[in-house]
Amino acid sequence: MAAAKDAVVIILDVGPSMCQAPPGHSTYLEISVKAINMIIQRKMFANTKDEFAIILFGTEGTSNHLNGEHHEGYENITVARGLSLPDLELLRFVHEQITPGNVETDFIDAIVVGMDLLREHTKGKKCEKKIYLFSDLGSPFGNDQLEAITDGLNNMEIHLTLIGPDLHDDGNEDGTSDVDESGPSTSTADHRKERTAQQVAGENCMRQLLEALDGETYSFSHVLPMLSFFQTRSIKQTTVFRGPLEIGSQLKINVYGYNRVKEEKLASWKKLSAVSQMSPNPDTMEVQMQRSHHLKDEDDTEVERENVAQGYRYGKTLVPLTKIDRDSMKLPTERCLSVLCFASNENVERYQYIGENVIAFVPQPGDQHAAVALSAFINGMYELNTVAIVRYCRVKNAAPRLGFLSPHIKQDYECLLFTALPFLEDLRQFSFTPLNFNKKWEPSGEQQDAVDNLITAMDLTDAHRDEDGQTIEALKCKTTFNPVRQRVFQCIQHRALNPDDPSLPDLEPVIASYLEPSAEFKARSAPQCTKVKDMFRLEKIEKKKETAAENVFKAIGDEANGEPSTSRAADHDETDFSMASLAKRQVTQVGTVDPVGDFRTIISQRDEDRFDEAAKQMRARILQLVLDSFRDQFYAKALECVKTLREEAIKAGESGMLNTFLQEIKEKIINQRGHEFWLLLSKEQVTLVSQTEAADSNITEAQAKEFLEDGAAEKEEVPVDDAMEDADDLLEMME
Repeated sequence: MAAAKDAVVIILDVGPSMCQAPPGHSTYLEISVKAINMIIQRKMFANTKDEFAIILFGTEGTSNHLNGEHHEGYENITVARGLSLPDLELLRFVHEQITPGNVETDFIDAIVVGMDLLREHTKGKKCEKKIYLFSDLGSPFGNDQLEAITDGLNNMEIHLTLIGPDLHDDGNEDGTSDVDESGPSTSTADHRKERTAQQVAGENCMRQLLEALDGETYSFSHVLPMLSFFQTRSIKQTTVFRGPLEIGSQLKINVYGYNRVKEEKLASWKKLSAVSQMSPNPDTMEVQMQRSHHLKDEDDTEVERENVAQGYRYGKTLVPLTKIDRDSMKLPTERCLSVLCFASNENVERYQYIGENVIAFVPQPGDQHAAVALSAFINGMYELNTVAIVRYCRVKNAAPRLGFLSPHIKQDYECLLFTALPFLEDLRQFSFTPLNFNKKWEPSGEQQDAVDNLITAMDLTDAHRDEDGQTIEALKCKTTFNPVRQRVFQCIQHRALNPDDPSLPDLEPVIASYLEPSAEFKARSAPQCTKVKDMFRLEKIEKKKETAAENVFKAIGDEANGEPSTSRAADHDETDFSMASLAKRQVTQVGTVDPVGDFRTIISQRDEDRFDEAAKQMRARILQLVLDSFRDQFYAKALECVKTLREEAIKAGESGMLNTFLQEIKEKIINQRGHEFWLLLSKEQVTLVSQTEAADSNITEAQAKEFLEDGAAEKEEVPVDDAMEDADDLLEMME
């Protein structure tokens, strides 16, 4: 079983050779600092228990245990930070306080200091010990004790990794490289400077040491792309299920279940106090939340927490349920993994896979009989291409889940993978028109070939190239990071190191390229894309004019008389006629049937501003409804029109238009036909738009109030025309 944490010693060469680079290129020291920064950031975001120490060699001063113990040797080596959990202070030290040195120091001595540091601080601790050496191996060294050092590293089980020159590069004996350097300059150290004889000797020494230790090496040009991803926290391997796999009533196989796939979600944001953050001595920025419950009454009466119950909406009624009720209504279940039946793998449709995780079931450790039985079960299902439909309940009284177990066989292990299946309530029973409904929609052979060639050209199995130029599969889950998480981590890291910077960094190109095809891949599939585009041309079709009702019925009448219809004969699949299309019309004027709806439809059209036109029609329609009304027959509709016009005029900044209209309608109907409508306006307090309602109004509140009071007097006697008098007499006779 792997150790719970790592003890990592980072040894960094700050000597003169690390600080030299051609113009326009980063020095090896700058790249090493960036790489160390990334290593620490990855561990901090992963929230691991790994401990880090930093040793600098090539410094002017000396500070290490071996030099202090023997008072000689191991000079110009400084233990800048002992083993401890990574924190913001360590990150700032690496980011700001590592400076170039001017002393050449033995990198073998630095490795010995790192070994001593691990020996002293890991006694009695269960951890993996690692040393990361960042150096171009350009300083003098002594290898007389190399064999003893190798034995010490092996005995302490220390894993050594070199980040420096490419030890696998086949350079010439004089230290130069045959690689063409005429390409463009980059910010990383992928330039090839001539290696000195000292560097060649250092590389040979490290090659020998790494081969003896089975260590690893990475070049300066490759380390930054490898570390440009923020890792998530390591997940401890814990079981989610321990119990028997029940097959019938007689056969039970003891299994353990582990999460194989589960969505990794971002950690929740903490609520902080901005006041504490701005104070000169902030104690803590984290705040404590407190909740209170209140009734929806005038006094906002507070309800004690113990008196709060949850409810479920049943129709329009909220049915309260106490905690005892909720506990009692749960379906009583027992922990189980029971096989209900077997089915062919083809009978389980891919769209039916649901659930937030996939669980791998393996035999109980140490149970040999369970291992043999489960292996036979897995291989039998694999040979028959069968899955097992099961009932799965993780713990007692948990909601049971329906799912299937599928065999998963690898070279070094076998398991059953559980995937949840939907219940009836989870399905969405939608029906769609088949693609072959119309003969004209069937693609030709040439079109099918074009799509086949496009799919072949965009095959992911050879979409990328590795460092050796070999084609590899793209978008593997094991190597594809979530760009949303990476962007969040990038911004958090920037803000932690630059608290006074109000802006956030630009999106890193490497993050933007996570889910983008490579330039080579795009170029390879471009001809096929162009051919598909030419084979399936898109044409803009003008919108058909809606069929007028009179034309439809005229065409039907012509056919009934034995005459051919003058309208275009439509095929079944091109029929555009329905009763809904007869009732539907394009709104161009404010009518009397639904003036409010017509008005709102016209002003909501986005192709042009028609508010003035619609308002003019609305004003005319209001007057028509008032003056043509039989007693108060249309007053309610007219009142709704006035309110709507007033509301939309305020939104459009046309309060002057509305005020002018109200004054005009007042003059037309006061003590005349329609006077009752004015009284209705007064009763509903529909008055002029004042300055408090709209900034563009020049009417005060007093003037708006006075406007309604002026016309509230009793209606004077006005001569009644003969038509109205006859209508009144007729009504009296009917009553």
